[in-house]
Amino acid sequence: MSARSDTYVLRNCRVITMDEALPRAEAIAVRAGEILAVGGLAAVREAVAAVGAHVPEHDLRGAAVLPGLIDVHTHVEMIALSRHFWIDVRDLSDPEAIVA
Repeated sequence: MSARSDTYVLRNCRVITMDEALPRAEAIAVRAGEILAVGGLAAVREAVAAVGAHVPEHDLRGAAVLPGLIDVHTHVEMIALSRHFWIDVRDLSDPEAIVA
């Protein structure tokens, strides 16, 4: 398989895995937005080679890599207010949303 732009390796980093069995790692491979492998650099390279990919590696120079944290900064009071004052129109058709 040739190089894929959606597959890459992050190395020379501090991967915080949130996994008690492997709390820290030094490299991670990502393919199509999903984690392909995490661990030591040799193991991650081996996992990438096993799927036949020749991919770019990015040296993060010791930076930390965290799991995807979505909206870690929230204002609870706004969430509470939104449930009482905002109308959710995501599942409505245009005419229904206008009437809502």
